[in-house]
Amino acid sequence: MKTTFTSSGKMQNTNDIDVEKIIDDGIYMVLHAGRNAIYRVRYYDYDLVKKEFGSRFKNEIVYALRSSKAKRSYYNACELLRRDISTPAPRAYIETRGRFNTLKESAYICDYMPSIPLC
Repeated sequence: MKTTFTSSGKMQNTNDIDVEKIIDDGIYMVLHAGRNAIYRVRYYDYDLVKKEFGSRFKNEIVYALRSSKAKRSYYNACELLRRDISTPAPRAYIETRGRFNTLKESAYICDYMPSIPLC
């Protein structure tokens, strides 16, 4: 399996996000549990949201040919900010791919903004 981490590198006082540390060391609070899970993560001085996208076998095959929801969420948020449209700052996306590039799991990480509904 191959895991890809991509981050914006725009956190204060750091050059890059240690995505693996967020996953391993972050303090989680579940905000929504369903097909997709949404967590609020406290990581040092940062208040983040991690959205994990569910995967089914048929979707694994479809996403072998197209971008994951996590990757699209990240780049769409970057585009909204570029156009001066308010949205939580994108921090990273994670993809784990299996054999034949099938998508096994993906997640999107952004800033937590209490005034914006998450579901």
